[in-house]
Amino acid sequence: MTSLIQYNTFGIDAKAIAIEHFTSVDDVATLLTKHSKQRILIVGSGSNILFTNDFNGIILVSDNKSITSCTDGNSILVRCGAGVLWDDFVKHCVEHNWQGAENLSLIPGTCGASAVQNIGAYGVEAKDLIESVEAVERTTLKTVTLNANDLQYGYRTSRFKTDWADKYVIISVTYRLNVNGTINLSYRGLKEMFDEQKRLHPTENDLTLVREAIIRVRQSKLPDVKAIGSAGSFFMNPAVARHKADELISLYPDMPHFDNADGSVKIPAAWLIEHTGWKGYRNGDAGVYEKQPLVLVNYGKATGKDITELAQKIQDSVKDKFGIELKTEVIYV
Repeated sequence: MTSLIQYNTFGIDAKAIAIEHFTSVDDVATLLTKHSKQRILIVGSGSNILFTNDFNGIILVSDNKSITSCTDGNSILVRCGAGVLWDDFVKHCVEHNWQGAENLSLIPGTCGASAVQNIGAYGVEAKDLIESVEAVERTTLKTVTLNANDLQYGYRTSRFKTDWADKYVIISVTYRLNVNGTINLSYRGLKEMFDEQKRLHPTENDLTLVREAIIRVRQSKLPDVKAIGSAGSFFMNPAVARHKADELISLYPDMPHFDNADGSVKIPAAWLIEHTGWKGYRNGDAGVYEKQPLVLVNYGKATGKDITELAQKIQDSVKDKFGIELKTEVIYV
């Protein structure tokens, strides 16, 4: 068995039968044929996975770190190998003055995972950029190009997490960026962060300033996974019916809330967790990060079981106090 401690940002020392690396379509076909009788799990940088036990199967990891681009009218199509680190892609776009990805700076993970998880931050989601996904179908070994419109993207989800969970191995993702796009400062507080960066660095271009502002804020409230194990936001922000939101607002007038297009109301999970007393909690090496209650952390030797038990306690207390069920963004394996 092979340790997976380097393949999950929680730093859980789970094990798998073997870890195999691939770059090309042919590599994937070879590996799927070789391990046809084994369980298969595709892992990027493991930034959205919690290993609760050893994995009795084979881990596939993409080493495809190529980035190519071409012009398409007023847009740039950027094709990234599944193994490209997401923030390397964002940095590449900003350095070339291609607008669209800058609000998603410093999010951990890979480009392949972005197409699965539909990562998002500061008013932008991966689905806003994804044009298509190249993948190998596991059963037929055929290479297919999947249009973004067919992937059923939603809040932190896609078909790759639902009915296609075990159907494909992603080879590359193609994103559409803008040549002369307008920066998006609509997210609450982002314009103020941007203005501060502009005051400090008046000669830098707008995309760089947005990226620097977001990096500055993320670093101020999120742990460095190289020092403290975590998977970023552990829970998704819940959406509740309007009548439920009104009921809670009458009880908690300071509760932040945001109207969704479908008539539901989004309530920040971080607020719910903090107001049930979990911010900064620690039991052994499993804890809730002191600067951001949405983040569960491994201070050293916590197991996957330790983290899941903590997560369940948080879910239970939020349900008891607010009548809201928190769903995990992190995938349990």
